[in-house]
Order: sequence, then structure tokens, then C-alpha cells
Amino acid sequence: MDTNKIRVRLDLDQVLNELAEHWLTLHYEHTGEKLNATEWGLDKISKYGNSIYDYFYEPNFFYDIPIKPGSVRLINFLDQNSQFIEYIIVSSIDFTEDNLVKKYVEDQKRAWLLANFGDHVSDKLITTGSSKKGYPADIIVDDNIKHILDSPKNSLKILFQAEHNKKVDPSQFDEKTLIGIRTLKEVEDIIREVLFEGSVSNYFKVSNKRKY
Repeated sequence: MDTNKIRVRLDLDQVLNELAEHWLTLHYEHTGEKLNATEWGLDKISKYGNSIYDYFYEPNFFYDIPIKPGSVRLINFLDQNSQFIEYIIVSSIDFTEDNLVKKYVEDQKRAWLLANFGDHVSDKLITTGSSKKGYPADIIVDDNIKHILDSPKNSLKILFQAEHNKKVDPSQFDEKTLIGIRTLKEVEDIIREVLFEGSVSNYFKVSNKRKY
């Protein structure tokens, strides 16, 4: 990434798309069991145990996930400010060690980005295992507490709040670098503020932080 630009790292699942809604809708249609995504480990709350993850292997499961409201607007904003911003989309595929399945899922995710945003965005997709440490950025947008905690201390951490991370203990965080949000419009507004200030460090100095 260009170090002269503000670097943004976006998550894909449950940030740009509606993975949980899609997943639980399919499960209800297949089994009649209605679950709330109060945690990602749905095997712990489903009477079907680990089979709750079998949907990941179905043809087009990831390709058919609905787009989250505000995703197109956010991506357009980032593209329109490409002179000052460089962004990547980093998505974890850590539920299997099978390389063929990993490629199968990766291909679906890339095709989803292509269909919803075009090839210039699908080319920004990077898939990784259980860690995103190898892809630091100035601004991190993710719904997974693990990836937030793994982010550099001086990065602006934007936690996309959802049912599955409601149990997060705010005391785990340096509140000066964490913002909890619920919409992608909020993400856009925060990045606008950073652009106005010229850098994340300047943003930290002059902005009144919202607490998680």
C-alpha cells in the first residue's frame, strides 16, 4: 500500500455484506430452527451442532449473500478519494484447512465483489486464515473482536457492532483508538473527518472520541 495515503482495511463478511442474516435465514428454511447471531460460534447454541457450518460448502452460499445498506456508497466514496485513500478488503477463511475449499470460497467472495462493485474492487480482495496481522492499516473496519485487538496500537479501530459482538468488554480497548459504529454511513463520516485532519494521528489529537 502507498504509505503517503491514508490506508484503510475493510472486512467483507458482516461489514460489506449481510452474512449472518443470509446464514440464519437458510438455516431456518432448512430446519425450522430460529437462531439469533449473538455469537459467531453458532454450533454452541444450535441443536444441530457443527452442521450449522455446512451451509458454507453449498454452491453459491457466499455469492448469494445480500449486500449491506451503505456498502455501495462507502466504496464509491473511497474510490472518489483515491488520491488520498488506498483501501484493501481482507477476509478470513479459517473454518477449513482444505485448500480446495478455501479456493472455492475465495472465488465466490471475489465473484460477489465483482457483481456488486466491479473488477477494480474485486481485485482488492485478500483472503487470509485466522489472522489479519499481516495487513496493517491506518483505519481498520471489522466486526471481529480478534482482528480489532490484533490491529496496530496507533491505528483507528472501527468496530462494526452487531449481535455477535455485543458481549465485548470495552475495557479490553484503548478507548482513544476505538470507535463503535452500526452503519457504513458512520464509517464514511469518520473517514471524512480523518481526511479533513490529514491523518489519523491528527484526528486523534483534535476529535472528541465516542466511547464504545
